[in-house]
Amino acid sequence: MKKRFSKILPLLSISSLAAVVIGLACAGGDWPEYGSSGFTPEAFADSSYSPFFLSDQAYYKIGYDVPADDRFKDANLQEWSAWLKGAAADSVVSKLLYQTSSKNIDSVLKALPLNAGTRNNSRFKNFISYLRKAKLSERYASYSIDNWWDYSEKKRTIDTQTASQMITAWKAALQTQKDIFLRQRIIFQLVRANYFAGNYAAALQVFEANKAQMPSDRMYFRSLAYAAGALYKQKQYAKANYYYSLVFAGSPEQRPSAHFSFHPQDEADWNSALALCKNNAEKATLWQMLGISYGDEMRSIKAINQLEAGSEKMDVLLLRWINKFEQSDDFFSDPNSYRQRAYDTAGRQQIAVIRQIADNSQPKNAPLWQMGAGYLSMLTGNYQDADHRFSKAAKIGSTNPLFTAQLRLLTLSRKLFASTTMTKALEQECLPDLQWLMNIDNPEQNEPTGADFRYSDLRGKIRQEISARYRKQGELIKAECFFHSSDYFGDSLRTDQFLQFLQKPSKTPYEHFCVSINRFSAEDLYEYKAIVSALKTNLPQAIGFMEKAGKAQAFELPGNPFNARINDCHDCDHAAAQKVKYSNLQLLKKLQDMQMAIAQNKDVYNNARLLGNAYYNLTHFGNARAFYESAVMGEGFSQPEYIDSVFRPMLTNMIPAIKYYQIAFGAATNNEQRAQMQYLLAKCQRNQWFMAKSENDTRDSINWDGFKNLRQYTDTKYYQEVLKECGWFRP
Repeated sequence: MKKRFSKILPLLSISSLAAVVIGLACAGGDWPEYGSSGFTPEAFADSSYSPFFLSDQAYYKIGYDVPADDRFKDANLQEWSAWLKGAAADSVVSKLLYQTSSKNIDSVLKALPLNAGTRNNSRFKNFISYLRKAKLSERYASYSIDNWWDYSEKKRTIDTQTASQMITAWKAALQTQKDIFLRQRIIFQLVRANYFAGNYAAALQVFEANKAQMPSDRMYFRSLAYAAGALYKQKQYAKANYYYSLVFAGSPEQRPSAHFSFHPQDEADWNSALALCKNNAEKATLWQMLGISYGDEMRSIKAINQLEAGSEKMDVLLLRWINKFEQSDDFFSDPNSYRQRAYDTAGRQQIAVIRQIADNSQPKNAPLWQMGAGYLSMLTGNYQDADHRFSKAAKIGSTNPLFTAQLRLLTLSRKLFASTTMTKALEQECLPDLQWLMNIDNPEQNEPTGADFRYSDLRGKIRQEISARYRKQGELIKAECFFHSSDYFGDSLRTDQFLQFLQKPSKTPYEHFCVSINRFSAEDLYEYKAIVSALKTNLPQAIGFMEKAGKAQAFELPGNPFNARINDCHDCDHAAAQKVKYSNLQLLKKLQDMQMAIAQNKDVYNNARLLGNAYYNLTHFGNARAFYESAVMGEGFSQPEYIDSVFRPMLTNMIPAIKYYQIAFGAATNNEQRAQMQYLLAKCQRNQWFMAKSENDTRDSINWDGFKNLRQYTDTKYYQEVLKECGWFRP
């Protein structure tokens, strides 16, 4: 919209709403097109308005407006079949309408198994006569767009020559045709042919001359849409926008295209469009379209309510406003956002307007307005008002299952957010609804609510809030069940307590519920405890835990954990042939055997060297990081900084590897062995240095002690190999 129209489109009163749609579009990631939301518009609005629900796309769920061929296909078939009165089967009519072209219609018609009665039927003959001309008209009127991103750069070429030829044909047909059904279609074709031929004044004249004899049905509004387009091409913007508003109101299937074409130019143009309206209902539609198109839903709501108190045309605007408010508010991002909300004066005033309409204007969609106002009260911390309004909405009721689910979700949310502690009484009161909510996507436990129901964000908020309450109350196990915090398992005592809770033989129904919603099984925790024990070199304990870890104990490592390279190459190790493949449990037992051998002074060098390699590979830097990738610790960390800070020191710890490399160095019997150990120690020192250095340190390497010591063995083959492969070591 041009800037000069900004006079009648003031900035959104809540300042942060102005960037809502932009923020949604730029957010990235695998997020819903509507952002964060706990309020489902499908529970309240006519489905024909769904393209106008808040979205980061042009239109909600459909992205762009669908071509007319698809939009009218089913209705067109039904209308022709009804008019033909059984002269031809629906399958025949469909084939002729949608599987023929101007070039093959006669051959298809000849090949169809039609009896003489059908072929000689006067209505069928008129249908074919019309269809031959309509198929020729498809040359200029029908098109498909493979890539909407390229549409503006690859504008289609219109066959204006065929359009001009068809004007003559359609004029002749109109002069002789008396049947109202066929005349209406011929008028539409004539308006459309003139439009595509560029005869915009003629297109408008044909419509204006014939509109009085046309019933206000689908073909009338399709003709009206082309008349509106012809007006726009002639820069008669006010009347064009007025006509588009009539299409928007009268033809639900054309609402996206009417909305897309609706473009008030300035204040004078807008006022002129309003002046053309014959009644308040038409004015209300114009305000409805303005609110959808230019983002000031509240201004349009106020205007419509003055024209038609309680009008359903406000519904989609209210839904958009609420969903925008959800994005601008920090309710879903700030753990404490549900308390002591502070809004600017304009924000409070706009919420007050919604409450006033809900209470005083007798809105036709009263359940929406009461529940919407209640939801806003809940978001702003007015829980008493929210409860009052949810009760009102429940009494009014709705047959839409989504409404029932939405009411149940918001009632539970209000109840939990209004409380300050999780008492035993509140637990029992909320348990059935919590069980429903946490298992809502499990069809075996709940009646399906459909893919449209927006429960996920509020469910996450509820889990986070309940967890915070329990944490504050010192009930840390329940807190962890509702919302995982990695620092919980950073404490071995808490880990043991949680494991005991999972394995508790007699649980209350609420405790059973807590176990069911937590992220981890007892086997997950045994695996975690085995990993921690192993990395602390307590192998007997690690083996005991791993034997209780279920499938994890048999997990096969992708590479040989006892290998060491001058340059680390995990993919190389994983691709290399392995004579022996180790499972998690087999590895732990092998490590224990080596520890015992060292303790017995057996082949100390080789056992210590292999232990050093294994403990190096078990860290983030080695080829066996799959050993620690688990339910508790996570997986897929390409960089050490991506590892959870609770586990990062443990998973990047070089001390066990250094310990065994030093033992091996002390047991070495020749310089080749000593050179290798010094280099492997240097790799450990390198990793320690990288983990400890500050962001301001721009150096790539330093002369680590291992490098210094390695230079004592210049006469060894290993030294020469390092010199060849390690760029950091070269002088």
